[in-house]
Amino acid sequence: MKIDASELVDLGRDLADVGVAREVRQVMSKAGVEMKKRARAEAPTGHLPGYARTINYEVLDGGMAVELRPDESGQGLLSAVVEFGQGANAARPHILPQADREAPVAERHIADVLARRIARGR
Repeated sequence: MKIDASELVDLGRDLADVGVAREVRQVMSKAGVEMKKRARAEAPTGHLPGYARTINYEVLDGGMAVELRPDESGQGLLSAVVEFGQGANAARPHILPQADREAPVAERHIADVLARRIARGR
């Protein structure tokens, strides 16, 4: 699961030009932390006691995107079965919903960063 701001690549360059790229990266990192916490809390435990600990995030694209995903090892390899279900195993969406929940929050924080920069006249 990835919050993707790729449509903002040009904006990303502009943000770097006005010196807010670091602040945007911090916003995206915070979004990753929040998504990770919620996904881990919502992940099933039962037969997969170590699965939740495999869920991590990575900030990508110079701070313009954050990706949430289980590690590709151990119980993390079962993420597709857990998220989408298979056979008698019902779907337990816990990763994909996080972007929908966090994107509006991240957008507000980025707008605040820009508003502060504009207010300072830089």
